[in-house]
Amino acid sequence: MDVNPYQSPAVPETTKPGTKSAAEEMPSRTSVLLLPMSIVIGSMLVGIMSCLIRPYIDNGGLHYDALASVVILIAACLALVIHNRHHFGLLGHLLYQMENVALWGGYAGSWTLVYGSIWDDLWITCIGCGLVTAVLGSILLAIIHWLAESAVGG
Repeated sequence: MDVNPYQSPAVPETTKPGTKSAAEEMPSRTSVLLLPMSIVIGSMLVGIMSCLIRPYIDNGGLHYDALASVVILIAACLALVIHNRHHFGLLGHLLYQMENVALWGGYAGSWTLVYGSIWDDLWITCIGCGLVTAVLGSILLAIIHWLAESAVGG
């Protein structure tokens, strides 16, 4: 029998049943770097398409391209909340906020580049939507975490 006298003794499970260890909960470095970059690229594509098709679908007041873009970006924010629901505590909120800034910043930046100048209404709308999705996303993450902890604890 090979017994290593220098090996640490086996420790009984110290976490609650159904919870992940700290190593399992931490996101990989690759996902922390690649996800925001892909979010920026995706939101930039949405911004470019929105700016390019605006002259063709303008009906004198209602901007369907802007409405579609906002729906797409809000759906992406919900997807980010779902993605970050596994990261409990401050880490999940920080990752969500970083990805939220990447989303709205990529959209507004690409729209501005294609348009050729800074359009105040776009930036005000993106900053406002970004702040609202930041607050609502963090509240939703907190609720999800609270429900998950109460389900495991109770």
